[in-house]
Amino acid sequence: MQKTIELISDGHPEKPYRLIILGDALQARFGRVNAKEHMDSAILCYQRAVDLTPDHHSAKPSRLMILGDAVRSRFERFGDPKDLDSAILNYQRAVFLTKDGPSSKIVAP
Repeated sequence: MQKTIELISDGHPEKPYRLIILGDALQARFGRVNAKEHMDSAILCYQRAVDLTPDHHSAKPSRLMILGDAVRSRFERFGDPKDLDSAILNYQRAVFLTKDGPSSKIVAP
């Protein structure tokens, strides 16, 4: 799947979503084999998905929350305080980008 995603141009509207799915799979693999490189790779996928999503896109807050959750999980497992700081920053960005009103529902990644 990673090679397939690499073939998709950064401007393709589905690329961020597919990066989220790949990140989810890598995070699940981390849960089974407990190898830090899988969590690191998942976080890279999530970060890339966030980077490719414009701030005005309705999925941006959700993607920031997913990234924050992954980084927080890595902090909880390995204890690097920089990860906790990163998680908090991503959560704050998600809150900032969430619009007020009935159209503010955060959509799936």
